[in-house]
Amino acid sequence: YPLVIWLHGMGDGAEDGTQVNRSNIAAWTSDEFQARFHSGGAFIFAARSREEDGITWEDSMIEPLRAAIDEFIAENGENIDLTRIYIGGYSMGGKMTLKMAIAYPEMFAAIFPICPAWSPDEYLTTHLNITPVWIVSSSRDPLVNYDLAVKPTFDRIVSNSNIPADCRLSTVGAVCYPDGSACSSAHHTWFAVNNDMFT
Repeated sequence: YPLVIWLHGMGDGAEDGTQVNRSNIAAWTSDEFQARFHSGGAFIFAARSREEDGITWEDSMIEPLRAAIDEFIAENGENIDLTRIYIGGYSMGGKMTLKMAIAYPEMFAAIFPICPAWSPDEYLTTHLNITPVWIVSSSRDPLVNYDLAVKPTFDRIVSNSNIPADCRLSTVGAVCYPDGSACSSAHHTWFAVNNDMFT
């Protein structure tokens, strides 16, 4: 089975369960979502940064997160397809998604940073030259500026990619819950991803 690593945003890692409940990543464990993986399912690894101890997704967490992923793989290795490890997350977790893929480009089959709260420079994006990337953001995001941060990040990734056709940017305007009601902020584009509002 593939392994999907999920990284929460700021404020959603303060206690067990918040990294799952506040983002609705649990929807990916439903029979309907699991059936979309052509092996018939996937592991979902929802990491937590332990914000109650003042730990957030920063550079100092790159190696510990890699160690946690390696430990999970060691425990479940015979059931994990090591060629299909994916990482994604939102806001601060989107930043960490980019940082992990830059640090370990050989590890991930693809990445999906959502409204990433970091914009890597030209040199750093060269480390993503063989990585399929899907960035999702709202053009109305009040926290991560689309025109100054998100779009330039995507442009740098594509310009340095050996596989630009495997990179995409999905831009939404208003961000809604599955029932059509507006999210409290256009920053919350992870609801569009986790509820697959693209299909």
